[in-house]
Amino acid sequence: MPIGRAHVLAASVLFIAFVIESWEQLALVYVADSLGSAFHIGQGRVGWALSAVAPGMIPGFAGVGPDLGPDRPTE
Repeated sequence: MPIGRAHVLAASVLFIAFVIESWEQLALVYVADSLGSAFHIGQGRVGWALSAVAPGMIPGFAGVGPDLGPDRPTE
């Protein structure tokens, strides 16, 4: 199958989503010290809280990701 306009568009959207998600993770690292100070917790607990972001996305993916609707015919 040749790479078409839809493939390039999908790849571009996924790349932009990846960049945004990476930027959010980087922002969390920059505010980690302030976060620890505000909640009176140490660096270890802040690390656990920040690492919980990724597994926390699994329920949303599992509930929204599967295609539960009827299949539509394609050409």
